[in-house]
This record gives sequence, structure tokens and C-alpha cells, in this order.
Amino acid sequence: MNAASLLWIIPIFVVVDTVIVWAIFTSLRGDWKSLERQFPPRVVSGTAVHRRYQSISIGMYNLGWSVHLTADEQCLHVHPTAYLRRLARAGVFSVPWEEVRIGRRRRWYASARIGREDFRIPRWVADLASPTIEDAA
Repeated sequence: MNAASLLWIIPIFVVVDTVIVWAIFTSLRGDWKSLERQFPPRVVSGTAVHRRYQSISIGMYNLGWSVHLTADEQCLHVHPTAYLRRLARAGVFSVPWEEVRIGRRRRWYASARIGREDFRIPRWVADLASPTIEDAA
């Protein structure tokens, strides 16, 4: 492959990748905004547990180290990191514990259903939401 070919191929890959990333963040923005509308932010209590740069999955989107999670007696508060706030225009939402349905627990994470969305949340959040005896499996 000669240099002239590379001068054409590299910009094409950059443009295609940019379009794909834009499409992913646009799609995520729609799902995130529906969660924001459904669960508006609430005031965090002084006794809340707060952990930064946590990993969650919302549907097909794996958001590794992309949110700060705060759990108090009433809600799970989800705060997006700076890049999610900028690229997906994501805002804060607070999910009441009554709306969190914990599924199977694994070593580091648990499945959950929040609203109409399937989530994968850190295990510590699942344990705070509904402390139960360890799964038999």
C-alpha cells in the first residue's frame, strides 16, 4: 500500500468512527433523558454512601467508570461523569428504592430493573437496596 492510499483510507476511517460514536451517544441520550424525566433528582441526605467512578450498564450501553453513585435511605442518585455530561448531555436522576428490582447477584455486580430499563449495577448498591442471603448458585 502506498502513501497516497493511506491519505485516503485514514480520513475515511476517522469519519466513519466519528459517525458511529455520535450515533451511540445520541441513542444513549434518549434512554438517559427518559430516566431523568421518570426520576427527577432529589436532595441527598447527609448519611448517604457515595462512590465515584462506578460502572453501570443501561440496556445495551456499558458505562464503565462513568457515573458517581450515591445511595441514601430514599434513593439511588446517579451522577454522570464530565464526559457523559458533555457528550450525551446526561443529567442527574434519583431512583426511589421502591422502583429498583434487584435480580441475580454476582461477585462484583447485580442485575436490576429500574423503570423500563435493565441495569447492571455494582454489588454494593444491590446490597444496600435489598440485603438478602447470598444466592445459592
